[in-house]
Amino acid sequence: MRGSQVLLERLHIGNFTVFEQATFEFCPGINVLIGTNGTGKTHLLKLAYAAAAGRTSRDAILRLVDLFQPTGGNRMHLVRHGQDRAILNAVFDRMETKWLVTVLIPDARDDTEKPSVETRYFHSGASDEGRTVFVPSKELLAHGAGIRSFMEVYQSSFDLTFKDILDLAYLPPLKDAPKGTFHECMRDIQQAIGGKTRVEGEEFRLQQGWRELEFSLVAEGHRKLALLWKLIENGSVRPGTLLLWDEPEANLNPELISVLIDVLWRLSRAGVQVVLATHSYFVLREIDLGAQTSDRVRYFSLSRTKAKSPVTVEVRDSYEQIIENPIARKSVELYQRSLDRALRPKGGNDSDDHGRPADVPLRRRRASRKAR
Repeated sequence: MRGSQVLLERLHIGNFTVFEQATFEFCPGINVLIGTNGTGKTHLLKLAYAAAAGRTSRDAILRLVDLFQPTGGNRMHLVRHGQDRAILNAVFDRMETKWLVTVLIPDARDDTEKPSVETRYFHSGASDEGRTVFVPSKELLAHGAGIRSFMEVYQSSFDLTFKDILDLAYLPPLKDAPKGTFHECMRDIQQAIGGKTRVEGEEFRLQQGWRELEFSLVAEGHRKLALLWKLIENGSVRPGTLLLWDEPEANLNPELISVLIDVLWRLSRAGVQVVLATHSYFVLREIDLGAQTSDRVRYFSLSRTKAKSPVTVEVRDSYEQIIENPIARKSVELYQRSLDRALRPKGGNDSDDHGRPADVPLRRRRASRKAR
């Protein structure tokens, strides 16, 4: 079994959307992005995805436009407000090959400088380049055929990640079925969702013994795990894959979240690098508690002091060390409110004896009484 390895090593973002100057040093294993809405988690995943395309082609600029869909295709909308250019540097490291991808979006008013993508190899050896997979937060397999056909003909609000993930999902199974860890992950997903994924024509189905269900009748959470099953089956997720996943917890109950994170940990130990964005306390704790001694995990907490201020990044290698953790903070607050309600004197209804809501924490009510 191959151990965890880095594919995406470093990402430096200069003046892209909400980022002013931010550098991300990724680890092998699982990388976790947390932060409130509007702090750029999905933007970061898309920038990494676009840069990964620049490893083998020069279409990263076009991919940026297709990924972010600025109005009228105006690339300057991707540049941070008040700045005249944006730059993205990404370092990839694959076994004996290391390379730097630089994406430049210059001022559109300057005719002397054009958008550019440059790839430089530091040293090169024989390398089986892995695939980069982006799983968006929305599940699409139930309507895959219709969405793909629509996107091929018409302009739509679906960005490039939707088309790309559907293209991967429709790939046929590998001639040689996945073995070892990858086979075991497929087995556990199959057990969790009650069947295996198959495609008939362009329709995805869940095969449960002799019975088959079209995906429109399958729970969304099961369809999300079924997608991962399919990506493993057809080799899209394999050793050397960079797996970018936006809100993997969407539509999953806590029990299925536990299954998913366990699978992601095992995939990471088998050579898949994972970068995910989450709003879920369950995801954070499952990642933390599921880590073994030799596992690598890194947390990136993204935050802003004001609505229009640039995003700042806190980097930690331990969940317990995260200072700016809005997910844990809200979880503690809810626990405190539950505890306060449990300790409320019997007979209390909607307010305390001062007319304040009974859900206000006891310590705040006592402080208020002292102030009086």
